[in-house]
Amino acid sequence: MRKLYKLLAIVLASVALTSCFKDPGTDILWNGLEVEINEANLPGGVQAAFTKTSSTQEDTYEIQINLVGKPQTFPVVVNFDADATSTAIAGTHYLLPAKSVTIPAGQNVVKVPIKVLTGNLPVETNAQVTASPNIQVLLLAITSADRANPSVNYSKLRIRLRAR
Repeated sequence: MRKLYKLLAIVLASVALTSCFKDPGTDILWNGLEVEINEANLPGGVQAAFTKTSSTQEDTYEIQINLVGKPQTFPVVVNFDADATSTAIAGTHYLLPAKSVTIPAGQNVVKVPIKVLTGNLPVETNAQVTASPNIQVLLLAITSADRANPSVNYSKLRIRLRAR
């Protein structure tokens, strides 16, 4: 019975002592405000692969833009464009419906649709999958943002457009 009391005393003492620790998750360590492309942390970018069924086929691929920081009381306008090093050609391989998007007040995320003109992409054969000249690369970059800075590391995304 004494062992039970000792064990109970140890458990109660450890609960009582640890309940007084400050929660480290409530401290604000950074007060900055940046915008980033969610998938930009992937080293090789992303792959948008579609099954081609016609020469007029259009598909939509969405990317996510994040506001890094606490939700703001004002909307944040993010401007982006295709980088000049892209091999994908605007109007031939893809269309950007807009070159800016607004992250609403109180939100931290917004989706950006990219229209992929799958009908204009060459179809890959099995032999071409590893090193295909038919893959068009769209390098999308955040160029600026109102009241926020583009992330130094995560403001560019490489999107490989493929048709099978």
